Amino acid sequence: MRILKADFKSLNYFSQFQSEDSRCLLSVYFPGSDARASLPVSLQDLPEEVLRVSDLSEDEQEHLQQNLTLWQQATEDLSLPDAPGWFAVISWMNDVADFVPLPKPPKLRAVLASSPFLYPAGRLLDDYESYAVLYADHSRAVLYEAVLGRLEEKKRIRGDIKNHVKKGGWSQARYERRRDNEIHHFCESIAERLQALVESESLDRVVLAGDDQLLNELEEHLDQGLRERIVDRLAVDDPDDEENLFSESLKAAFEEEKREEKRLLKQIRAAHAANGKAALGPNAVLAALREHRVAQLLIGPMVDAAFWRCHECGASDLGEPTKCPACGKAETFQESASNQFTDLAFEGGSLVQFTEAEIQEVGGVAAMLRW
Repeated sequence: MRILKADFKSLNYFSQFQSEDSRCLLSVYFPGSDARASLPVSLQDLPEEVLRVSDLSEDEQEHLQQNLTLWQQATEDLSLPDAPGWFAVISWMNDVADFVPLPKPPKLRAVLASSPFLYPAGRLLDDYESYAVLYADHSRAVLYEAVLGRLEEKKRIRGDIKNHVKKGGWSQARYERRRDNEIHHFCESIAERLQALVESESLDRVVLAGDDQLLNELEEHLDQGLRERIVDRLAVDDPDDEENLFSESLKAAFEEEKREEKRLLKQIRAAHAANGKAALGPNAVLAALREHRVAQLLIGPMVDAAFWRCHECGASDLGEPTKCPACGKAETFQESASNQFTDLAFEGGSLVQFTEAEIQEVGGVAAMLRW
């Protein structure tokens, strides 16, 4: 049993576990410890109680029982760190029982499918991805990482910048030069540590708070790439009020996430209209995913798309389950279209963005292509 990091790298790792012709992987979503106490069943019995699956083949029944046994073994004395929610992938064939913390409590569910059920985890990790928060005034700077529903303090830097004085003459000039030098070194130190945090944790967004004059000076010390990550400045006076600082910064980061989704959809539409490297709709995007041509996938719930897979030959395609048109030997079974597209994207090394912004107008999915 392993606890993986709450990021897309973990989902990319899970995407390697695939079956062409049977439902053999168990995915489980459940809340953090605070909410688990109110569940009607124990964590060990949870998958069997909430799993909704029918028409399993004999092999799939065996996969299910073996996975449930592995789950019970993994959770018997399980002690998980604090997190709002959790996602687990269980595969007895690969001896895998891995857990990923989630930034929000997920819908309680267990899914037996031909691949890990990544879509809900991906959507939560995308909507509530980690970001940096910096509070700075003339007395101190506090650097946080917003992760898993809270702020984690990473660094506290003393400033002790003197106030302006009203003395005149040479004395005041020397004082102001000394003060400017202190501000310069203070901002250099902040910028260096902020850059290190962003790089080490692969953070795409930065929220600033504190003294506007100092923040103006600080931005001059940041490189262009770091300045482009800044999504907002907050009017927050107390860096130790972490609850308020997190709440306000989360709003700013979430709003930027939605703007980014809309920008990407606009970019895809423009490229598609110009006969460029873009695909709109389930059929065009599925073809590109299977050829590993998708550079960036933009995906929503795909509520109107059905997806089937054949027990016998492993063929799969969009459409309602019926007798397999490829081999004609077996009835097909239904799988989640949005999840199959998500799995294919991670497997193919595509960047994945989750959204609901106007995406249903194009069938719930669109993509920028590599070629």
